[in-house]
Amino acid sequence: MRPRRNRCVVLLAIAVWLLWGVAWLRLDDGDAERRLAEANAARRTPATPRVVFVVAQTRPSPGWCQMVASAILSNVTVVTVGHGEKYAHTRRVFWVAQYIEAAGLRDEDVVVSYDGADTLLTGALTVQRAVERFIATTAPSFENFAPEAVQRAEATAPLLFTAESNCYHPQLTGSVKWGLSKGRCISAYKRVEGFLLRQKNALVGDRRNRLHFLNAGGYVARVWALKQAFMSYRALIRLKKLWCDQSAWGMLYLWSISRDASVSPTVRVPFGLIGLDFHNSFFLSLHGISLGRSIRLFSPSAIEEVVVEGKLPFPPFFEIRGVPRATPVVLHFNGIGRGGVGLREKLRNHTSWFVEAHRTEAALLKAKEGLQSDARVILHGIGGKGKEVRYSDVCRVGASL
Repeated sequence: MRPRRNRCVVLLAIAVWLLWGVAWLRLDDGDAERRLAEANAARRTPATPRVVFVVAQTRPSPGWCQMVASAILSNVTVVTVGHGEKYAHTRRVFWVAQYIEAAGLRDEDVVVSYDGADTLLTGALTVQRAVERFIATTAPSFENFAPEAVQRAEATAPLLFTAESNCYHPQLTGSVKWGLSKGRCISAYKRVEGFLLRQKNALVGDRRNRLHFLNAGGYVARVWALKQAFMSYRALIRLKKLWCDQSAWGMLYLWSISRDASVSPTVRVPFGLIGLDFHNSFFLSLHGISLGRSIRLFSPSAIEEVVVEGKLPFPPFFEIRGVPRATPVVLHFNGIGRGGVGLREKLRNHTSWFVEAHRTEAALLKAKEGLQSDARVILHGIGGKGKEVRYSDVCRVGASL
C-alpha cells in the first residue's frame, strides 16, 4: 500500500507542478502581450512636435537685440541663423534649411521664421495659443495633407506666410519700376482672387481686410511642407536668377492657386500647401496700419485691472479691430520708416511681456538681471556651426526694457 501511496503523492506533485507551469506561462504570455501592446501604442502615438523659432540675421543690431529680449521674456528660445554670413534676401531660407538639418528636426516639427531686426514678440500666452492652434489645424505629414480641407477652411495651410497690405513683388512681372511693378502685382492677385471666388474658396482674403498680399518676412510651417516648398523655391530662383525672395514666394503662392499649366512642374507646389495669415493667427504686419483705426490699445486703467489681479501670463493689451480671434505672436514693423518709431514703442508697451516686466519694481529688476546674467543667445553661422553666447555680451540690456 505504501508504494502505491507514494506514487500517488508523486503524481499529485507532478500535476500541481504542471498546472503551476501552465499558469505561469499564461501569465508570462499575458505580460509579454501587454508589453508588446504598450510598445505598439507608443509607436503609434505621435511625439509632441518640436517648435523652433528662427531668425536670419548676419550681425547684432539694436532692433535684433530688442526682438531677442522680447522672445526671452515670452519664454521663447530664438535661434539666429546666418550669423557672420554675407546677407542676401534669397539666402535666408537656405540658412533656415541648414539649421533644420543640423538640429535634426522631424517632418512633423514646426518652424517659425521671421525677420530679425524689425520685429517683436507679444508674450508667452499668445505664443502658446498660436502654436497650439497651428499644430491642431495642420497636417503633420504629406500623407495627412488634404488640400480640399484647406480649401474649405477646415484646415490651415502647412506653410503660412504673413499677409500684408502692400503688394511688393518687384520681380513678379519682370519690372522693378515701383509704380508699374505694384500695379501688376495687384493685378496678379486680383486674377487669382477671382479664380478663388469662382471656386468659393476660403483661401481668398476679404477685400475689407487689406492684409492679403504675401510678405516673406514671417512664416510658420510644418517641416515637411517647408522642405517641399523649398525645393521649388530653389529651382525657381536659379531658373529666373531672382534676388528678391518675396517675389519668388509670391510666384509660388499664386501659381499654386492658378495651377497654370505653362509653369514647369519643378517650380510648382501643391494647391493649399502655401497660405496667407489673413486672420493674424501668427503674424501682424504693421505696414499701412494705424492705431485707433486698425488697432485698439487698452487704457491704463484696463491694464491696471489685469496687473492687480496678478494672474500670469498676461494677455496682450491691444486688439486688432475686426479680428476677434487674432493671436499675433510676431509684430512686424516693416516699411514704417522713421515715423513708425512711436508706433513701435506704443505697441511694445502694450505687449504682455513688457507689462509683466514692468508690473512692479521687483519684477523689472528680475527681468533685467535675467537678461544681464542668465540669458543666452544661440547663433548659427558659416557652415551651420552653432555657438551660445550671453545676451549681455552682444546687447545692451537697458535699451531693451
